[in-house]
Amino acid sequence: MLTLEERSPDWSYAWREIHKREGPRLPHWTVDRGLYHVCFRLVDSLPMIKVGNLLDERSFLLAKPTKTEKDRFRLIQISRSLDKYLDIGWGECHMRDNRIANIVCSSIRHFDSERYDLFAWCIMPNHVHLVIQPTASFTLEGVMHSIKSFTANEINRVLDRSGPVWMKESFDHLIRSEASFHRHLTYVRKNPEKAGLIDWPWVG
Repeated sequence: MLTLEERSPDWSYAWREIHKREGPRLPHWTVDRGLYHVCFRLVDSLPMIKVGNLLDERSFLLAKPTKTEKDRFRLIQISRSLDKYLDIGWGECHMRDNRIANIVCSSIRHFDSERYDLFAWCIMPNHVHLVIQPTASFTLEGVMHSIKSFTANEINRVLDRSGPVWMKESFDHLIRSEASFHRHLTYVRKNPEKAGLIDWPWVG
């Protein structure tokens, strides 16, 4: 099996039709066998009173068919603000517990090269980043549902608790170029260092 660094995406999706799916807060652009940067978060990972308006504003801007330079700059500002909140380590940060991080790590790698190709991953204390490309008949929505459902059950079992573990909606970005692909790889792999997590093992 090729290492993550040796893999190359299948760019044939670049010529397929892109569809827009409306989530509870975010629009999602999807394409058959597309390549994505996905971020999914623990349910308490963001102070919703503070970021709810930011998420609504981002949804509004992303949905605009034509964006001004001011719109694009504001989207960058919003993304940086949300990243800052995540990297602060809001909430219980269950993935600081190696038992929990290992559950998530095993799950995201289990169907690699079968249901999807995994190009980079990072498990932070309260959220997870993936650069991932579903294969064959599998969809990103189905892949993410499977990962989040299985890990939620296992995390609740280990922690002897019940209730939701992950925020219902994941953030996903459709990667459309080689340059963007490499930017997202770097972002994911450098995320622990950026957040001040020295010798953090949960990255690949």
